[in-house]
Amino acid sequence: MGALDRFRSSGDPNRLEEAAAGVLLAVIRADGEFQDEEVQTWKAIIYRHPIFRRQPPDTFNPMMERVRASLDNEPWREVLARWSANIPAELRPTVFALAIELVLSDETVTDSERTVIGYLQNTLQIPDQLASNIISVISIRAGLLQ
Repeated sequence: MGALDRFRSSGDPNRLEEAAAGVLLAVIRADGEFQDEEVQTWKAIIYRHPIFRRQPPDTFNPMMERVRASLDNEPWREVLARWSANIPAELRPTVFALAIELVLSDETVTDSERTVIGYLQNTLQIPDQLASNIISVISIRAGLLQ
């Protein structure tokens, strides 16, 4: 049994992978544009991160269709709150860090991205100091802070 297995519920359409993918796609869509850097970072996260590593390929596309449909047809705050609630407390800082990595991937933070990240911090219940630390570390990693 892997470390993330206890967070999985096979019959639930809002399982960890879908909730995390939804949060991350909402962050990418925050400014209404898909920058190349964001898409490349998104793909790298999906392929390498343990949250997604065990996602069976035949279920990935249907999952993403559900995520896109939710983002297209429901208010973003509602779906972000629902997905955030489906992420276990132990993994919320991780998902927040992945969201920050996506936002900073194009080296620009728009007002709409700031709004989504602020709302995400609130719904994931990330304390201000932890959020600040995560943003600093990801910024240093991205070469944005010297």
